[in-house]
Amino acid sequence: MNTQTKIFFKWLPIAVVITLLSCMVYGVAQQLIRLSANNPQVALAQDVALGLSHGASSPDSLVGGSKVEISQSLSMYVLVYGNDGTLMFSSATLDGNTPTLPQGVIESAKQKGENRITWQPKKGVRQALVALSYSGQNSGVVVVGRSLSESERLIGKIGFDVCVGWIVTLIVSYIAFYGVDIYVRRYVYLNENGK
Repeated sequence: MNTQTKIFFKWLPIAVVITLLSCMVYGVAQQLIRLSANNPQVALAQDVALGLSHGASSPDSLVGGSKVEISQSLSMYVLVYGNDGTLMFSSATLDGNTPTLPQGVIESAKQKGENRITWQPKKGVRQALVALSYSGQNSGVVVVGRSLSESERLIGKIGFDVCVGWIVTLIVSYIAFYGVDIYVRRYVYLNENGK
């Protein structure tokens, strides 16, 4: 086995550690960005649910009347479902029509009290949804969503940066390891030969 191969196999465990750490950094960043994408929806869903449970006449009075085209807008939107799963209010449109959520989203929110999901009603349209059940004078489920396009763009940027950092770290660590190994070999050779 030549010197180059020996050095490579000595360095290989370092490369594995660098790779695992890079994957961990990316995974933590990705999860942090994705989970924090729900925060504005949680706040609005709680406000709307509180208003409806205290007898607000219409979700419209709580969120305003403008419609959000979810395939193009980054704005939040609200859907309100009655206890029987019937859509009572929607500030969202998808290609000009009211979007239809999978019934399981509503059922899960009614059973657990809350449901947070990523929803893709069509290719290229990914949404962060928070569904919150409410009760009081009225009962049902409030769903608040918004586009994930900015969060996913940021995740892609971080993924690229981590990948570049991973490659650079591998190269620099190999060069450093190679240099140290050559220096140690030369130092040992000089000492053994009394020079």
